[in-house]
Amino acid sequence: MKIFNKIKQDGLLKKGNEEIQSAENHSEPEAELLEDHSMAHIEIPSIPSDYADKFDELYQRIIAYIEENKVWQNADFSISQLAEKLSSNRTYISKALREKGKTNFNNLLNTYRVRQVLQDFENLEHKNYKISFIYRKAGFSYQASFSRVFKEITGYTATEYLKRKEKM
Repeated sequence: MKIFNKIKQDGLLKKGNEEIQSAENHSEPEAELLEDHSMAHIEIPSIPSDYADKFDELYQRIIAYIEENKVWQNADFSISQLAEKLSSNRTYISKALREKGKTNFNNLLNTYRVRQVLQDFENLEHKNYKISFIYRKAGFSYQASFSRVFKEITGYTATEYLKRKEKM
């Protein structure tokens, strides 16, 4: 909403701006406003490129922070904590992830977690440790959530994956 208000203040609405302002100042009943001032002719402004660049920069900072600090290993790490560490807010973090990464916070962390589990499987950690240790070390709190996410990302359960890996 702040972006929209900034755009509106800067006069970047291309069409229908005068009609919107006159409709806001009119005292006609609402039904007449809807008939006379159809919203169909109003162009929705695109986000100015400097805002898009800021979301791109924020996305790059998010990924760098996550990878440098391995935050996915902390099962309790939250989007609020990430926002605080990056001097941003939850809304901007979510928007940057959605628009630039085509994902959300939980899916991003779960992807990193599954990558770590797969890396541990490659390093044969499952020969020395129980799978429960491996998925907890990667940041999953519960077996059910680990199993669901692992299968969503790889297409296999952990057991199926390990059996296939052994056959190769």
